[in-house]
Amino acid sequence: MMRTLLVGVLAVTLVSAGCTSTISGTPYRSASTLEMYGAPPVLKPLEVSGFLGNPCKVLTQPQMAELTILEPGTPRTTGPIWENDPGCQWFREDIPSRSVVGMGFLPSNKHGLSDTYRGRDRFEYFIETTVDGYPAVFNETSAEAPPEGDCTVTVGVSDTLTFRASENGGPKGGVVCERTKEFASAILATLKAGA
Repeated sequence: MMRTLLVGVLAVTLVSAGCTSTISGTPYRSASTLEMYGAPPVLKPLEVSGFLGNPCKVLTQPQMAELTILEPGTPRTTGPIWENDPGCQWFREDIPSRSVVGMGFLPSNKHGLSDTYRGRDRFEYFIETTVDGYPAVFNETSAEAPPEGDCTVTVGVSDTLTFRASENGGPKGGVVCERTKEFASAILATLKAGA
């Protein structure tokens, strides 16, 4: 009886050892380890769901005054498929011809800033930056660098969500990108404060 029991235990041990040494496979990759395409992670993600239904709330009245925006924004929460992501548009009044500033959340890009990096070959102008500690990139399809009077910056607020801020018809030269970054900074301040 004792001999039979020892033989049984030995057999189970050998089978277990054999299984352990021969099992191979590919480890499961969680969402947090998916390919980032060079995009930096967002270390302090923001909860912005309260702004998606009313994106014009991303600027307060004092911020609008500081940015020389005199009229309420026009929300964009519906529209053709290419602009289904929620956004808002305003006019800046500090140059002879009013420039258009706008922002849009990009929930359709499910992987946040890494989706922008993945498509970087379609941008003629692609410059990495940060906005108040949040990873961002200036990205334009125009071959002008920086674009004359137009600038766009895409900012990561989490690893799964970005927003885009832009100015069109602004001052010529690099000044427009400085203004766009200032605009994005005001948006971030509101998002940090919460809905």
